Amino acid sequence: MENKKLGNDWKNSSLSHATMITEDVFNNITEYFPEDERIQGMIEEFNKMKEEGQTEDQEYICWEILFDYLNQISPDNCYFGAHPGDGSDYGFWEDEEITEE
Repeated sequence: MENKKLGNDWKNSSLSHATMITEDVFNNITEYFPEDERIQGMIEEFNKMKEEGQTEDQEYICWEILFDYLNQISPDNCYFGAHPGDGSDYGFWEDEEITEE
């Protein structure tokens, strides 16, 4: 199943800033997508891992699974990740290499 891309209104949008704590980053980001079933499933899994004290699994869900998914649905010519000038600012940023082409 192909993921639906986000619109251009998401370009250069910060979703989590000034924290590198996994739970904070995860919660900050996921609050923007209350209707996305895939993200809701990640939230359930993340909270289950929290209850079980499985911090490594929580980190994997946040930094790998969630980030990969958000990169897949990022607006055209954008990527999801850390801002090029601020490593603690996560969001959808225009990929300058793609934009220049």
